[in-house]
Amino acid sequence: MRSENSPLPLFQKTLALSPAETEALLDVPVRRVSLSSDEPIVRRGDQSTSCIFIVDGMLATSKVVANGRRQITAVHIAGDFPDLMSLHLDHADSDIRSIGRSEIVSVGHAHLRRLALDHPTVGAKLWRVSLVDAAVAREWIANLGQRDAISRMAHVLCEILVRMQVAGLAVRNSCRMPLTQLNLSEVTGMSVVHVNRVLQELRHRNLIALALGHLDVLNWAALVKVADFNSDYLH
Repeated sequence: MRSENSPLPLFQKTLALSPAETEALLDVPVRRVSLSSDEPIVRRGDQSTSCIFIVDGMLATSKVVANGRRQITAVHIAGDFPDLMSLHLDHADSDIRSIGRSEIVSVGHAHLRRLALDHPTVGAKLWRVSLVDAAVAREWIANLGQRDAISRMAHVLCEILVRMQVAGLAVRNSCRMPLTQLNLSEVTGMSVVHVNRVLQELRHRNLIALALGHLDVLNWAALVKVADFNSDYLH
């Protein structure tokens, strides 16, 4: 990772590395990859030998059912490890694709395992990342199953903005939003037509502005109320 374009600062922020852990990470080789929009990185059934770390952009984990429809089960932003579970599972059970143009680094399993063995607190921090991912997945299940369409969409937008803020990728209540209406339909389980109507309603209430890949939350408190949003699950 010893280069001007090293992802090390993002690793440090995501894992809260100590000076000794940072020094050890400097010797871990990575492979940097630029992705075009909607490019597959992991396919269901793949047997991975490395983990992905997002440097820029957004990725999505998804599953395709028998009728060909896709459900996005997780959205990942810069600083995330979308497939950390591949360290311990034999094959991928989901697809991972880019949402818009993105950049990732690939870190070999062997190197991550050695790092965790030599620095047990790194292993614990990687485990915590997986636990937080599971907490987010539980919230998404509740969102899909129990909130109405307006609340469901508002909740997704609240979560994305908060995560972007924590990652330093937002300016106050504004951030990049590369998810298209098709993507949002795959996140929320609504038709594209229904997604369009819900977004129009949120705009009509002067809660958001969403255009050209950018999200502006105009009334955070009101959007949170509509969404039934509490960020505790993001830990």
